[in-house]
Amino acid sequence: MTETEKSAEAEAEVFVLRPAARAYFGQLLLGIVLAPVVLGLILLIRVWYKTASVQYRLTTQRLFLRTGLIAKQIEEVELFRVKDVTVTQNVMQRLLGVGTITVISTDDSHPKLELFGVRHPEGYKDQIREQYRAARKREGFKATEFVQS
Repeated sequence: MTETEKSAEAEAEVFVLRPAARAYFGQLLLGIVLAPVVLGLILLIRVWYKTASVQYRLTTQRLFLRTGLIAKQIEEVELFRVKDVTVTQNVMQRLLGVGTITVISTDDSHPKLELFGVRHPEGYKDQIREQYRAARKREGFKATEFVQS
């Protein structure tokens, strides 16, 4: 087995998702109401851009946040560095079934990564938790060895 095959086998994709349009419910509603006016169309295009230009990707080793359509920025966190994962939902988000997943890590460049507008956030939070625990185990980390912030 070549080194490239080992690397590909070691890192597998768990999920890829984008923010749900319903996370921008207020802007969507206002955009629809104001659609006959140019402002409404601008609001609807803005919601489309926010959902189309952001992608969350989890692999068995890393979590990625990609932003941008033409010019792209990619933030990446090694899963063994993750300290905690939380879900926050306000009342409207809860009714719409969306939320924000916050990933806290010891990564110096991205200690806090927020995944906004995720549908069914509790399930994705659990998947992230499973993967970061497995990554720590693979790397040989124990809870007592983890670096404090």
